[in-house]
Amino acid sequence: MGRFQKDGAIMAFNINQFSSQIANKGVSKASHFEVRIFFPDTLIIGGQFAGGLDPELTLRAEAASIPGRNTQTIDDARDATGPMRKLGYTPIYAPMDVTLLCDERLNVKEKMESWMDIITGNHRVADNGEFSTTKPFNPGYYNDYIGTIQVVKLNETGQQVTTTELLEAYPLSIALMNLSWESQELQKLQVQFQYRYYRQLQPSPNLRRVNKEDKNFGSFASNREVPTTGPRGLPSSF
Repeated sequence: MGRFQKDGAIMAFNINQFSSQIANKGVSKASHFEVRIFFPDTLIIGGQFAGGLDPELTLRAEAASIPGRNTQTIDDARDATGPMRKLGYTPIYAPMDVTLLCDERLNVKEKMESWMDIITGNHRVADNGEFSTTKPFNPGYYNDYIGTIQVVKLNETGQQVTTTELLEAYPLSIALMNLSWESQELQKLQVQFQYRYYRQLQPSPNLRRVNKEDKNFGSFASNREVPTTGPRGLPSSF
């Protein structure tokens, strides 16, 4: 039998204690989740406003992930001898993938494409006459294309356990969709999202549209920046 240490003493693994822990606290299941995508307020499709939360995409989100992060480091070799230290100084947030079940008319794909059009220009749907200028390829303004994504983890009874909110999110890539006469599989769309950072909401946020004043735009906002008159360019309160 396995052994573990408790209060300095080596104890044999107790299956009854293990079963009790699982029974009392349960286990987290990867299938219990939902994804809420808040599109930017500038998104217009077919002349209609298409921003804010789209409940249909919440139902069609087949797979997602709770994002993680890494720490950016620099080498500290101030000691004359011995190994270097690595000093952490800022987080690194990797992109996050969402897999969506497509509808028959591919409206899910069209909505993601339209969001990306705000970022990279509307050359995908521009009229021929517009190509006499560079306008169809002009990139959009950052504040115009960022949205918010919430990944909600649920328990066995459907209650919200925790919500991870991805701030300043936007589609970084839309994967190709394979076609084949031999396949009867459901078509799915994989979208990779970039974001500035995430925050943990406890226990869960109220459903609402995310307004621009709710977001921290950093240097892109009109809000006053935090003075950095302290040592090494840090705020003076450090």
